[in-house]
Amino acid sequence: MEEIRNKRQMRCDEIFALYLVETAKRVNEAGYGVVLRFVLLYRDSLNSSAAKLNEDKKKLPDMLRLKAEDSKGATTEAEYTQSSNAEQVPDASNDFVTRYLRSQPGVGLSFEDAKGLTVHLNYWLFHNRYTCSTVSLAEEKSAD
Repeated sequence: MEEIRNKRQMRCDEIFALYLVETAKRVNEAGYGVVLRFVLLYRDSLNSSAAKLNEDKKKLPDMLRLKAEDSKGATTEAEYTQSSNAEQVPDASNDFVTRYLRSQPGVGLSFEDAKGLTVHLNYWLFHNRYTCSTVSLAEEKSAD
Protein backbone atom coordinates (compact mmCIF):
# COMPACT_ATOMS: atom_id res chain seq x y z
CA MET A 1 0.00 0.00 0.00
CA GLU A 2 2.87 2.38 0.78
CA GLU A 3 4.37 1.74 -2.66
CA ILE A 4 1.09 2.76 -4.33
CA ARG A 5 0.96 5.95 -2.23
CA ASN A 6 4.54 6.77 -3.26
CA LYS A 7 3.72 6.22 -6.94
CA ARG A 8 0.73 8.52 -6.68
CA GLN A 9 3.03 11.22 -5.29
CA MET A 10 5.21 11.23 -8.41
CA ARG A 11 4.88 14.06 -10.94
CA CYS A 12 3.72 13.43 -14.51
CA ASP A 13 7.13 14.35 -15.94
CA GLU A 14 8.84 11.75 -13.73
CA ILE A 15 6.30 9.12 -14.73
CA PHE A 16 6.61 9.95 -18.43
CA ALA A 17 10.40 9.53 -18.13
CA LEU A 18 9.91 6.06 -16.60
CA TYR A 19 7.48 5.19 -19.40
CA LEU A 20 10.05 6.22 -22.01
CA VAL A 21 12.83 4.23 -20.31
CA GLU A 22 10.64 1.12 -20.16
CA THR A 23 9.45 1.57 -23.74
CA ALA A 24 13.02 2.01 -25.02
CA LYS A 25 13.76 -1.55 -23.88
CA ARG A 26 10.97 -2.93 -26.08
CA VAL A 27 11.07 -1.01 -29.37
CA ASN A 28 13.59 -0.23 -32.08
CA GLU A 29 15.04 3.23 -32.63
CA ALA A 30 12.40 4.31 -35.15
CA GLY A 31 9.61 3.10 -32.86
CA TYR A 32 11.14 4.93 -29.94
CA GLY A 33 11.16 8.14 -31.98
CA VAL A 34 7.41 7.80 -32.52
CA VAL A 35 6.79 7.11 -28.81
CA LEU A 36 8.99 10.05 -27.78
CA ARG A 37 7.13 12.39 -30.17
CA PHE A 38 3.81 11.11 -28.75
CA VAL A 39 4.87 11.68 -25.11
CA LEU A 40 6.08 15.21 -25.86
CA LEU A 41 2.81 16.05 -27.63
CA TYR A 42 0.71 14.46 -24.89
CA ARG A 43 2.68 16.41 -22.28
CA ASP A 44 2.13 19.64 -24.19
CA SER A 45 -1.58 18.86 -24.43
CA LEU A 46 -1.79 18.37 -20.65
CA ASN A 47 0.05 21.62 -20.00
CA SER A 48 -2.22 23.44 -22.46
CA SER A 49 -5.26 22.12 -20.56
CA ALA A 50 -3.85 22.98 -17.12
CA ALA A 51 -6.59 25.43 -16.14
CA LYS A 52 -9.37 22.89 -16.76
CA LEU A 53 -7.40 20.03 -15.18
CA ASN A 54 -6.66 22.11 -12.07
CA GLU A 55 -10.33 22.99 -11.76
CA ASP A 56 -11.29 19.32 -12.07
CA LYS A 57 -8.56 18.37 -9.59
CA LYS A 58 -10.40 20.22 -6.83
CA LYS A 59 -13.12 17.57 -7.10
CA LEU A 60 -10.71 14.68 -6.49
CA PRO A 61 -10.53 13.05 -3.05
CA ASP A 62 -7.50 14.16 -1.02
CA MET A 63 -5.90 10.72 -1.27
CA LEU A 64 -5.60 11.10 -5.06
CA ARG A 65 -3.84 14.47 -4.93
CA LEU A 66 -0.17 15.14 -4.28
CA LYS A 67 0.60 15.93 -0.65
CA ALA A 68 2.35 19.14 -1.70
CA GLU A 69 -0.72 20.45 -3.52
CA ASP A 70 -3.27 22.65 -1.90
CA SER A 71 -6.85 22.93 -3.10
CA LYS A 72 -5.75 25.38 -5.80
CA GLY A 73 -3.80 22.72 -7.72
CA ALA A 74 -0.67 23.49 -9.71
CA THR A 75 0.95 26.87 -9.34
CA THR A 76 1.27 29.24 -12.26
CA GLU A 77 5.08 29.06 -12.03
CA ALA A 78 5.23 25.36 -12.89
CA GLU A 79 3.74 23.48 -15.79
CA TYR A 80 0.97 21.03 -14.97
CA THR A 81 3.19 18.01 -15.69
CA GLN A 82 5.89 19.35 -13.36
CA SER A 83 3.54 19.86 -10.43
CA SER A 84 0.80 17.22 -10.72
CA ASN A 85 0.53 13.47 -10.48
CA ALA A 86 -0.89 11.28 -13.25
CA GLU A 87 -4.34 10.80 -11.75
CA GLN A 88 -6.04 12.99 -14.37
CA VAL A 89 -4.00 11.87 -17.39
CA PRO A 90 -6.67 9.38 -18.57
CA ASP A 91 -9.32 12.12 -18.31
CA ALA A 92 -7.43 14.19 -20.89
CA SER A 93 -7.09 11.38 -23.46
CA ASN A 94 -10.14 12.09 -25.59
CA ASP A 95 -9.27 15.79 -25.74
CA PHE A 96 -5.72 14.93 -26.84
CA VAL A 97 -6.83 12.62 -29.64
CA THR A 98 -9.89 14.52 -30.88
CA ARG A 99 -8.93 18.18 -30.38
CA TYR A 100 -5.27 18.77 -29.61
CA LEU A 101 -3.81 16.66 -32.44
CA ARG A 102 -6.14 18.21 -34.98
CA SER A 103 -4.90 21.65 -33.96
CA GLN A 104 -1.28 20.57 -34.51
CA PRO A 105 -0.98 19.70 -38.22
CA GLY A 106 2.26 18.20 -39.46
CA VAL A 107 3.50 16.86 -36.11
CA GLY A 108 4.54 13.56 -37.64
CA LEU A 109 2.16 11.37 -35.66
CA SER A 110 -0.71 9.60 -37.39
CA PHE A 111 -4.17 9.55 -35.84
CA GLU A 112 -4.04 5.75 -35.53
CA ASP A 113 -0.61 5.83 -33.86
CA ALA A 114 -1.81 8.54 -31.47
CA LYS A 115 -4.90 6.54 -30.57
CA GLY A 116 -2.95 3.32 -30.00
CA LEU A 117 -0.22 5.01 -27.98
CA THR A 118 -2.79 6.86 -25.87
CA VAL A 119 -4.47 3.59 -24.97
CA HIS A 120 -1.09 1.97 -24.28
CA LEU A 121 0.17 4.81 -22.07
CA ASN A 122 -3.02 4.86 -20.06
CA TYR A 123 -3.03 1.08 -19.65
CA TRP A 124 0.59 1.29 -18.49
CA LEU A 125 -0.27 4.04 -15.98
CA PHE A 126 -3.15 1.99 -14.57
CA HIS A 127 -1.27 -1.32 -14.59
CA ASN A 128 1.69 0.26 -12.76
CA ARG A 129 -0.65 2.03 -10.32
CA TYR A 130 0.19 5.61 -11.19
CA THR A 131 -3.55 6.21 -11.58
CA CYS A 132 -6.73 4.46 -10.55
CA SER A 133 -8.49 5.52 -13.77
CA THR A 134 -8.70 3.74 -17.08
CA VAL A 135 -9.34 5.16 -20.52
CA SER A 136 -12.03 4.65 -23.10
CA LEU A 137 -11.54 6.69 -26.24
CA ALA A 138 -14.59 8.02 -28.05
CA GLU A 139 -15.13 6.60 -31.50
CA GLU A 140 -14.98 8.98 -34.44
CA LYS A 141 -18.39 9.65 -36.01
CA SER A 142 -18.40 9.57 -39.79
CA ALA A 143 -19.53 12.67 -41.65
CA ASP A 144 -22.26 10.90 -43.69
